[in-house]
Amino acid sequence: MNPQKIKAIIVDDEERALQLNVNMISTYCPQVEILGVFDSLDTAYEGILLHKPDLIFLDIDMPPYTGFDLLRRLQPVFFEVIFVTAFNHYAIDAIRFSALDYLMKPVKIDELQNAVLKAIERIASKLKGVTTIQPLDQMKEITKLVINSQRGTEILDIKDILYFKAENTYTEFYTTLGKVLSTKTMSEYEDMFQDKNFFRIHRSYMVNLYQVKSVDKLEGSQIVLNNGETLPLAYRRKHEFSERLKSLS
Repeated sequence: MNPQKIKAIIVDDEERALQLNVNMISTYCPQVEILGVFDSLDTAYEGILLHKPDLIFLDIDMPPYTGFDLLRRLQPVFFEVIFVTAFNHYAIDAIRFSALDYLMKPVKIDELQNAVLKAIERIASKLKGVTTIQPLDQMKEITKLVINSQRGTEILDIKDILYFKAENTYTEFYTTLGKVLSTKTMSEYEDMFQDKNFFRIHRSYMVNLYQVKSVDKLEGSQIVLNNGETLPLAYRRKHEFSERLKSLS
């Protein structure tokens, strides 16, 4: 075996999908050595224990089980996981299991190659010991957000979110990389973010406290963000906002 290659296995309960994955990875990802392919959780479990792969390409929907059941059975996990699935509604659970990437079928070549490059970088940078993919009930911190937008499923790094704004029954996220419109309401996100150093400064705005540069009191109360944007600060929220800012220092 070429020592520069990363060892991988593929798990999918559909024979056609298995073969397509093998062909794509073999053709477009020469850095990967496929050690085995498995069409059930039981055979995959045995194969993982036998081969001890660096990386698993894992299907999620494998009735009556899911790929998450396999990961729970293997705790602690010593490999990276790239989920490959036809369903986007599992994305938030995939992130909570610290998945490296989440590829939708039919898999695009560039997305596959990018996922493999991320796997190579992470595997190379690992410290000695075991890296555990934590099940949902043990997860301490979620660093990414899955959004169902008008364009499809998008994944944001929470640290890159400047603020989000209520737009009728939608929510518009403003990030360091641009804007994303979510089909969920502001109130749903307020519950999710209230303990993640975000603060609702106004009925229409919730801001990342780490993105606040200053408070301008000259023309009413306005918050100035690191990128220079200004947002309104509701009078009734001033005191609590000030206390939350102090708690960050």
